[in-house]
Amino acid sequence: PGPRRLPAGAGRRGCELGSPDACTALSVAFIDGEAERAAQADHVDQPDQVAQGDPRLAVELARYGCQEGSASGCTLAGEIYTLGWNVTVDLRTAEAYFRHGCALGDVESCEALATRLDEGEDVSALWARGRELRERNCTAGNVDDCVVLAAYYVRGLGVERDFARAAELFGRACTAGTTEACTQRGQILITGTGVNPDYPEAYELLNTACAAEDELACAWLGLAYHRGRGVEVDAEAAARHYRRGCEQGHAFGCIGMAKLHENGEGVRRSRRSARRYYARACELGASDYCR
Repeated sequence: PGPRRLPAGAGRRGCELGSPDACTALSVAFIDGEAERAAQADHVDQPDQVAQGDPRLAVELARYGCQEGSASGCTLAGEIYTLGWNVTVDLRTAEAYFRHGCALGDVESCEALATRLDEGEDVSALWARGRELRERNCTAGNVDDCVVLAAYYVRGLGVERDFARAAELFGRACTAGTTEACTQRGQILITGTGVNPDYPEAYELLNTACAAEDELACAWLGLAYHRGRGVEVDAEAAARHYRRGCEQGHAFGCIGMAKLHENGEGVRRSRRSARRYYARACELGASDYCR
């Protein structure tokens, strides 16, 4: 049987009967502060019993879930020890849980472990395993996995870089309604990175994503207007979109604004303003523009 002293609530019965995944789910409910809502959804007479559960029990549940074969339980336990959630931070223990979770097939465990380790054969194998799992999940219809898998191909994680494959995956997710994926496909097509550029499609993708409040798409839409890619050149429109992206924390938009000020395109020519935008881009991580 699973851990005892469990409060009433959704997942309790399954966990008490020894279901590791039910114990993991109950642990997540504690950590996310959703235990009371879960209890109410399960028509428990006294949901406050769940809300008042001992947070240490959440740790016990995650560990038990992992021990009994819940891959997601191992990942959760690894995160708990990484962050020190009601336990002392213990990175070695966290690594052990991530290794076990990866072996059981939880892709997030593989990725968490790969990002922690130094470069080497072990890291390459972990990324390769992560790619394999993301590929399987994407093929099964999980759009979020398709988006992450595309990032594998962009960054060359466990596989050779392949921007054409990434664009295809982003396109699949975009069609399914993931705005972020539309932006990513638009970036590849407007720059022609590893593929033949398609300016009309790139403009449509970025315009739609920007209208859906994806500020990164707005920054890249500035490039479309600035260079006339898929739309007529319009420096003022370029400035509006670059500025919007920059104000929302995207370095690319700040770089675009700096270039417009340098050349006086759509805005007043001003070296001072250009320097200010380059400095902002630097602050946002664009190290090439730190001056």
